[in-house]
Amino acid sequence: MSGDDPKDKAPTNRGHLQPETAGAMRDELLQGVGYKRPPKHSQFQPGQSGNPRGRPRGAPPDLTLADQPALEAVLRIAAKPVTIREGDRVTQVPMREAMVQAIFTNGAKGNARSQGLAMDLMRTADQMKARETIARNDYWARYKAEKETELARAAAKGEPPPHLLPHPDDVIIDSIKGVRLVGPFDEESEAQMEEMIALCETLLMQDALDHRSTHRLDGTPLKEPGSALLMFSALQQAIPPRLRLSDAQIAVRLMTYEDWPKRRLLKALHQAWHKLGKPMPRGTVMPNLSTTRNRLAFLIDLAAAATANNIDMRAWGRGKPDDATLDIFDKHGIRFG
Repeated sequence: MSGDDPKDKAPTNRGHLQPETAGAMRDELLQGVGYKRPPKHSQFQPGQSGNPRGRPRGAPPDLTLADQPALEAVLRIAAKPVTIREGDRVTQVPMREAMVQAIFTNGAKGNARSQGLAMDLMRTADQMKARETIARNDYWARYKAEKETELARAAAKGEPPPHLLPHPDDVIIDSIKGVRLVGPFDEESEAQMEEMIALCETLLMQDALDHRSTHRLDGTPLKEPGSALLMFSALQQAIPPRLRLSDAQIAVRLMTYEDWPKRRLLKALHQAWHKLGKPMPRGTVMPNLSTTRNRLAFLIDLAAAATANNIDMRAWGRGKPDDATLDIFDKHGIRFG
């Protein structure tokens, strides 16, 4: 009615939020709403089923890949090798890899749709890799803790340490790159590591002999030191830190071998090489230091080029290396074949 007093009307709160609504919005702003964090008003309440009616009658059963031949055919075709060309190089890759490469190539050329697909693929792959890295790191962190406890318990009791493969000190955990094993992890790799350690010891003896020698077996005079110590240093990097010789231990061994009579050194060295399955005539001297250093530099350059996919290793295996491979050979003065 027109005569009613406006003050007598019930408040409408137009332009204002109800207190409970404002409180809910404040909580959402503070706690965040997004992926896996739906608003509280739409969350299931404790004791409330997400599907109160249960599975509908007549719903199709859960199927396996074997029950769906079309999807099985998709995976089979995706793994089928196809031929692609990259510049002058022709290679074969699985169909799935070729399609991903096509998406990235088109995206790099400016195709907006391919760019979006590529970004989605990279985001998904990064997330999955991160989850796997976290799970793997957690597993190995627990392993290290358990095995370190076993070692500490044995030490406290004065008992010999348990035989652990891998040894916890050989498990390197990186929060970004994941886990690396820098030591033996089974009996076969342990035997290989023991052989490498024996080879390092033999090379120290060989270095002592090289320094005493003035000529090679064929009578050629030695104009520079042998490369035994360089080989030893390179192999030490492939041995777990806990098993490497310290500088003091290396110095003691070298002085010990230098004090041996030459006859004793020749005999021990001959037996050591024979035990390693690499018998050498007594008095053999290692190649010159400069020659070995050049060979090592060649192998490093070759490995780096292969890792960067800058050379065609398969062509090299067929006896027809590409120009990039031949350039590395020429750089180090090594003749192919």
